[in-house]
Amino acid sequence: MPGAPDSDAVAQGHGVGVVGATALGVGGMIGAGLFTMLGLAAQASGGQLPLAIVIAGMAAGLTAYSYAQLSARFPSRGGSARFVVAGFGQGVISGALNTFQFIAYAISLAMCARSFGEYLATAAGGWQNAAAVIAGLLVLAAVTVANLAGAGTVTTVETAVVAIELALLIGVVVVGFAAGGSTTAPVRADGVLHVIAGAALMYTSFQGFAVITNASGNMARPQRTVPLATVITLTIVALVYLGVAEVLLHRLSASVISANATHVLATLGSEIAGHWGLLVVSGCALLANASVLNSGLFGAGGVAGYAARAGQLPARLARPLGRNGSYSTVVTSSLVAVAVCVLPLQALGEVTTLMFLLVYAAITVGHLRIRHQTGARAWVLVLAVVVNAVLFGALLLRAIDTGSTATVVTLPALVVVAVLFQVVWQRRRRGAGVAGS
Repeated sequence: MPGAPDSDAVAQGHGVGVVGATALGVGGMIGAGLFTMLGLAAQASGGQLPLAIVIAGMAAGLTAYSYAQLSARFPSRGGSARFVVAGFGQGVISGALNTFQFIAYAISLAMCARSFGEYLATAAGGWQNAAAVIAGLLVLAAVTVANLAGAGTVTTVETAVVAIELALLIGVVVVGFAAGGSTTAPVRADGVLHVIAGAALMYTSFQGFAVITNASGNMARPQRTVPLATVITLTIVALVYLGVAEVLLHRLSASVISANATHVLATLGSEIAGHWGLLVVSGCALLANASVLNSGLFGAGGVAGYAARAGQLPARLARPLGRNGSYSTVVTSSLVAVAVCVLPLQALGEVTTLMFLLVYAAITVGHLRIRHQTGARAWVLVLAVVVNAVLFGALLLRAIDTGSTATVVTLPALVVVAVLFQVVWQRRRRGAGVAGS
C-alpha cells in the first residue's frame, strides 16, 4: 500500500517467539478484564455468565482470525494501525480510525491502572479514592520505564508475571470448588439483551490477541507464531475465566456481587479463605493489572508509532527515546494518566469495550476490501463484523438503560475528537505541501 511504511516489520529484530507472544496475549487478557469486568458482566448476565464468556470467546476468535490473517500478510509492530492503512488506504477515514484506536488503548490502560489502585485499596482496608488513583499512576510510571527498555524486556516480564498469575487463579478455582459451605442461588439475568451485554463486557477481556499481532514485527516467523500463540492464548484464558465464573456464581449472592462489582474477586477470595484469601486474590489482581499495563502499553506504542510514520499522527511520536523506546510510549502513558484521573472505573470499562468493538468491526470491514491479498474466508469476516456490531449495540443499549451517563457522553465525544483531529491535521499537512497525506 503506497505511503504505508513497512520497515518496522524487520527493523525491531526477531526476539518474540511463541512463548513470548503467548505471554503477551495472556498478560493482555487476564487483568482488568477479569478482575474488574467479571463482576459487571455478572450483574448483566446473571447465572448465564458462563454462556456470556463462551460467546465472548467465540466472538474474539472471529476477530482474532481476521487479525492473524492480516498479520501474516502485513507483519509490523504497528499491528492494527497497519491493518487500517492496508484496508482503507491513506486519508481521513484511516487516520481517524487509527487516532480512535490509539485513544481506545489509552482508555483501556487507564481501566487497568484504576483497577490496580482499587484492588490495592481493598487489600489495604479501604483507602480513599484519591489514594487508589495515586497507586494507579505509580504503577503506570513503572511499566512505562519497562517499556522504554524494549520488546525483549516486555516479554521477559510477561512470561514471569503470567506464570505466577495463572498459578494463583487456578488455586482460587480449586480451593473455591473444594471449600465447604453452602452455595448461593444463581444471579438472575434481566433478559437476552443483558446476557449479550455481559458477553460484550467480557469481550474486552479477550482483546489481548491484538497485542500478539502488534508484536509480529519482532517475530522471525509471524505466519506461524501469530495464529499458534493466538489459539493457545484464547484457550488458556477461556478455561480460566469459566472456572472463576463458576466459583463466583456459586459462592456469592447477587446483592454481594452488585455491591462489590469492580473488585468482586477480592470479595470472593475473602469468602473462600478469609483475610488471607482477600490478600492472595488482591495480590493476583495487582500482578494481572500490572501485566496488562506492561503488554498493553507496548501495543499502544506500536499503534501510535506506526500511525506517526504513516503521517496520521505527529512524526515526533515515532522518534526513539531511551535505549529502545519511543516518544509514543511516553505520550500514551500521559493520556492514560489523564483518563485515570477523570473517568470512574465502571465508565472506563464500558467505554473501552465499546471503542474496541467499533475498531474490530471497522478493521474487519477493511479486511473484506483486501481479502484477496490475505486469502481470508469472506464468510468468517462478515460474521465477525455482524457479531461485533450486535455486541456493540447490546452494550450501548444497556448503558443507556442503566443510566451510565459518563459512558454515553464519553463515547461519541471521542469519536468526534478523532475525526476532527484528522480533518485538521491532514489539512495542515496538505497546506504544508507534505506528500502522501
